[in-house]
Amino acid sequence: MATNIVRKPALDLEGIVNRLKENPDVAKFSVEVDKRHGGVVRVSASQTDGFVKTQTLLGKGLKQLSVFDPSAVTKQERRELIGTLHDSGKGMTQNEIATTLGVSQSLVSLELRKLKSQID
Repeated sequence: MATNIVRKPALDLEGIVNRLKENPDVAKFSVEVDKRHGGVVRVSASQTDGFVKTQTLLGKGLKQLSVFDPSAVTKQERRELIGTLHDSGKGMTQNEIATTLGVSQSLVSLELRKLKSQID
């Protein structure tokens, strides 16, 4: 019985981690592999200048990159951005938003509650 499985080429996760460890501009980073969604890899790095870069590797040659500059937004604008990311067609989870913006999941939850109370 033949099984038709599309396999993604293996990513060099060890190489990614080593490059991030050695980069003096990276203050902290995380690497997540979502095995439920075909092995999608999300790499997030908070830089020493405050920028947060998140790259989602969807397969060979297909990447999504987001760059967040926290100094470019007020707290209210960040709150609204969190609401947009949560309620958009993509509907990001609180953890995905936190990773993308370089904040904690609990802060995202708090900001979503504040947004909800503003609406009520």
